[in-house]
Amino acid sequence: MQAINKGLEKVEQELAASVNDGAISVGFRKALKSFLDSAEAVVRSLISLYSEVGKEC
Repeated sequence: MQAINKGLEKVEQELAASVNDGAISVGFRKALKSFLDSAEAVVRSLISLYSEVGKEC
């Protein structure tokens, strides 16, 4: 779980850093933001499932 959260943080950092790239990375930022929104939802679901498994053990 820590590795997943760390990976998500790195994607967020990349998105923030790409703002400084100017107009050339507008498409990249749009795609990355879309991916990030989706990935955050999946990670929230995974955290919930991970928590449930922990309760069952």
